[in-house]
Amino acid sequence: MKITQYSRQQLTRLVAQYRDNSWIGSHYFKRNQFPTKYTRGDIVLLTNTDIAHETLSGLVTKKLFERGYQIYHDMDYERLATISVAHIYNLRKSKTYPNLIGKNLNNAILYPNVNQHLIGTT
Repeated sequence: MKITQYSRQQLTRLVAQYRDNSWIGSHYFKRNQFPTKYTRGDIVLLTNTDIAHETLSGLVTKKLFERGYQIYHDMDYERLATISVAHIYNLRKSKTYPNLIGKNLNNAILYPNVNQHLIGTT
């Protein structure tokens, strides 16, 4: 009488695996991932900039970040000054970005002093 769909050899192997490892299944597979370059704080800065400027194009947003770092020497924009336009759009598609935008529908900036110099144009 057959109780499972496993063959005798498979059951022997699974029992041995459980005895050795205390679990049954495939080995844990760790995917290779690129290191995270942009932090949640960078996404907050992007969100603040988008709220203040009503979500400009990626190229203009990149230029604002470059300006914030190079002209105004704001160290908060050090990483974002070198961001690519494509990565700005990737950050906007991240899980964090819509949550931050959704919490700020009344256009309240998350950290009011973060990008004061980026709001006006000089």
